[in-house]
Amino acid sequence: MSRSSPRVPSAPRWASLFALVFASIVAAHSATAAPRESAAPVDQLTIPDENTPVVDQARVIDPATRAQLINWLHELREKTHAQVKVLTVPSLHGEDIFAFTERHYDLWKLGDKETEKGALIVLALKEHKVRIHTGRGLEGDLPDSWCGTISRQAAQIYFSHGQYAQGLAQIVQAVAGRVAADEGVKLTGVSDQPLQLGDNSAGQGTMVFLVVFFIMIIAMIVIGQMQRRQQSRWGHHASGWGQNNFPYIPGGFGGFGGMGGGWNSGGGSSGGWSSGGSDFGGGGSTAGGGGGASW
Repeated sequence: MSRSSPRVPSAPRWASLFALVFASIVAAHSATAAPRESAAPVDQLTIPDENTPVVDQARVIDPATRAQLINWLHELREKTHAQVKVLTVPSLHGEDIFAFTERHYDLWKLGDKETEKGALIVLALKEHKVRIHTGRGLEGDLPDSWCGTISRQAAQIYFSHGQYAQGLAQIVQAVAGRVAADEGVKLTGVSDQPLQLGDNSAGQGTMVFLVVFFIMIIAMIVIGQMQRRQQSRWGHHASGWGQNNFPYIPGGFGGFGGMGGGWNSGGGSSGGWSSGGSDFGGGGSTAGGGGGASW
């Protein structure tokens, strides 16, 4: 009786191995992501509304900066009817910043009832978080993605270095300047062009995607080489993907490319792994939308 030759592992087995490598990459990235906060505070912190656009409970804004912010926001309301306030707190006491900001926006009744042109900028010192929360009337002037970008920029450049007053001044200038420009008015000391801070979050997101992409390519080459050596040892010729030193993948590179497009679609701050920071909310609240960041 002739001795049967060893059985060549089927292609799907290599596909499973590749899927395992891919899942490991995803798990490694997920492990580095910041966990979401629990939205179940024991004691909610409620700050009463004050007759001023700047409520500095955390005491991080110096008198000169505070006076400048108040002047800008008073002038903004006079010329555009948009009501923007700043609130800093030492801690959120366990509450999620989205819920905290939305609750105070509603409690303080920002913006006219008819137009809902209001916004609340909250800085939470202990949690290292900032959020811009907008009413429906300002969602067009201050899109969610823009709020998230401005928040991340200020967090990276200022808040991460303890420069809270400077960071809030930049956010207020950006918000007030953009609203004023869209309304066709000019504010004293604020540029006609909406302020843009230097942002490297898009580049960081692209770098993450490229690193993951090349890790997957290397994994495919290594697995393909292993398959080719094993097939050569058994006296069989590789076929299909094996001829090109790659393992078999259902759907080929077309499917892989489609997946890649899903990771980096839109080139913005939302979707996939390309976010340069933590964005909160985005049109889901009863008050409107907004965006935020942490540092």
